[in-house]
Amino acid sequence: MSLQVTVNQTSHSLRQGKSTPSELVNDSLKRIEESEGVVQAWAYVDPAGARKAAAQLDAELAAGKSRGPLHGVPIGVKDIVAVKGMPTRAGSSLTSPDPVERDAPAIERLRKAGAIILGKTITTEWACFDPPPTRNPWNLEHTPGGSSSGSAAAVAAGMCPIAVGSQTGGSIIRPGSYCGVYSCKPTHGAISLENVIPLSPEIDHLGAFARSIGELTPVILAMIGREAADSRASSALQRPPRIGVVEEYFYQEADHEVVQITRDAVEKLKLAGAQIDTVGLPKSFSGVHSAHRQMLAYRASRYHRKQFEKHPAQFGPHVSAVIKDGLAVTDEAFQAALAIQKDFQKELAGTMADFDALLTPATPASAPATLESTGDLKFNAPWSFSGMPVVSLPIDIDSHGMPLAIQLTGRTGGDVHLLSVAAWCEGVVPFRAVLPGFKSL
Repeated sequence: MSLQVTVNQTSHSLRQGKSTPSELVNDSLKRIEESEGVVQAWAYVDPAGARKAAAQLDAELAAGKSRGPLHGVPIGVKDIVAVKGMPTRAGSSLTSPDPVERDAPAIERLRKAGAIILGKTITTEWACFDPPPTRNPWNLEHTPGGSSSGSAAAVAAGMCPIAVGSQTGGSIIRPGSYCGVYSCKPTHGAISLENVIPLSPEIDHLGAFARSIGELTPVILAMIGREAADSRASSALQRPPRIGVVEEYFYQEADHEVVQITRDAVEKLKLAGAQIDTVGLPKSFSGVHSAHRQMLAYRASRYHRKQFEKHPAQFGPHVSAVIKDGLAVTDEAFQAALAIQKDFQKELAGTMADFDALLTPATPASAPATLESTGDLKFNAPWSFSGMPVVSLPIDIDSHGMPLAIQLTGRTGGDVHLLSVAAWCEGVVPFRAVLPGFKSL
């Protein structure tokens, strides 16, 4: 089948009176009907609930009331986040098919801001590493990344303008990069994790995907609890940003094409006025990947232990391996991982004093041509471990026709400022590639 994705129906068209919430919802539902059979991005869709919410928001607009930039915008939600009236399955047969009775606080805030919840997007099992059925809209033979697979693919395929995801390793930034959409993981703790199935609370983050920084910003602000009107004044850059490019490790571990495209983007930013300097990694970086893995596995094993002992065959091989590894991590080893995390955070805070953002490639390569893996998280895990906010921007496609992205890491708590830096960078290095028609299976 073929689907040409455009972005003409967004919050901008609503504010300009060129569309209505009901029209946006119907357009999204039509796109889901047309492409879900091959992309497989959704675990649950609620057409009746979405249309009912849209009708109410239509009436509010007709009466001259707008809730802001998210008024009437259809949104997908990763299926580890509680949405009232919908089940939370987390990609597992062990969860209940019954609808939950309460929204997660992040979803409550999105509804208050006028967002319309279309349904739940597919996640890898327990937000871990076992590949889901979701396909990458740029090429159905390539992974969309994970674990927020359905959210990234749904936005890329035009099924919804915005989707909520989560990241513990690289589960927002990596699929955002692989699927050619913009994504953001805010500061750890900026968005409540209440009523969200955990993987490792010290490094779990909620975030979002969109097709531009302008569309991404209001959903992040809403989930954080910042009023868009209050944030606009503080978000505007008064000067070109100061960007530290981290070449150490990242350029050595990336494909040649990734390095070249990243360097081209950096040069464009420099020519546009950005102050660019090369910056090294802190000494504690050497222990980060091991400590991250131990922390993730330790927490996952404690959360899943009882069910795993009763139903081991109902866990996928990758999540099973994580649980087994985690059961071998001692309390002392976990505390040592926490100590490495604190050192890493402290050292990075010193580095960030001189910069608005750090820049690296978002992934070592574009989405692998396989459905047996969700890709490599090694470029993302350090920033999840740090708890610092990250935004990814697609900037080009590689020789395989697959998207590549850069990631910008900001100061802890500087989420609004980082989004403004990302908006400035998007203006200099916009992503102009157009999603091709889906290749038949």
